[in-house]
Parts: sequence; C-alpha cells; structure tokens
Amino acid sequence: MFRLAPGETRAAWENFLTRLYRRGLQGRELRLITTDGGGGVIAGVEAAYPHVARQRCWFHKMQNVSARLCKKDRSQVLDGLRGVYSAPTRRAAVRAYHAWARRCHARYPAVVECVDRDRQELLAVFDVPAAHRRMVRTTNGIERCFREVRRRTRSIGTFVNDASIERIVYGLVAYHNCKYATRICRELKQLGQVA
Repeated sequence: MFRLAPGETRAAWENFLTRLYRRGLQGRELRLITTDGGGGVIAGVEAAYPHVARQRCWFHKMQNVSARLCKKDRSQVLDGLRGVYSAPTRRAAVRAYHAWARRCHARYPAVVECVDRDRQELLAVFDVPAAHRRMVRTTNGIERCFREVRRRTRSIGTFVNDASIERIVYGLVAYHNCKYATRICRELKQLGQVA
C-alpha cells in the first residue's frame, strides 16, 4: 500500500500507519520494524505499533557518522561500528560498542553521542534470529523501491494531478511486489520456515 502525502511529517506517517492498523495490519506476529532516523516515521510507528521493537537503520546511522568525520579517520571509525552490528551476540555487540566509544570519544565526542542516542534501537536487531539480522538491520530492502520511484517521477517533473502520479507509483509498487513475491530469502528457507 502507498499513499501520497505532502511530506514525511509525524501527522502523515501516523495517519498512514494507523489506517493500515485499522484495515487489519495489526502486527500481532511482528517482532521488529526497521526505520531510518526521520522523526515522522518514528512517531508514526510508535503511535500505530507501540508493542513492536524498532530497529534503527545501520546504513543511515553510518552515513550520519561518516559525515561528521575527517576523511583520514572514516575507515577506522566506521570499521569499529561494523564490528558492533556484525557481532555474534548482543553481549558481544555491547562490548564492541563500548570499546569503539572509548577509542573515539576523545576525538569525536559528538559522533559517539550520535550513536549512543540511538544505541538501544541500533541493537534491537539482536532480538531476532542471527540468520535474519543482515536483512533487518537496514532499510535497504525498501530503499531500492524508493529510488526507483524517485527516478521515474523526477524525470517527468510535473504531474497533471494526483491520479497521474498514483498510476506511476502503483505500477512500480506492483512490479516490485511481483518481483519479490517468489524470492524467499535464503535464511528463511534454511530455517525451514517457508516452503
């Protein structure tokens, strides 16, 4: 499902997600929702699905961190964070985080604060089976669809009305739904959860 909105505001996201909830997408079996750092989407998720843990997207967080670093330090600092999300357990991830924070705090206290502010949400991924973590620690799965929508709509520039843009977005969403409907992720197949 999609819906046109004037922006990614709290009201727009709350409206969209609570409508999904009322239509039956109540998420009783939902264990984790991955979001970027946008305040609107976070507020919407918390309003509609307060019972579901929220994972902060590691890719977006790494971009935020990278933008605050000197070029010569980027590789080392980001490699330290990769050690956090790729740790085998939550306990190992917490240890890796504290080691990273101690190394970086003197030179980049604002960077450490940026990560620490979202630490619980960044580590929520450790509440799902290890085989699923790579898939749910980022929003990359949906970002590809968003990039395609932007690519198609920006080239057109101006739309006659909302219905004209809705047709394009619907076509792209329907295409991606069909494309991925038969692609069962390898990790679920290995666990025997999907035939």
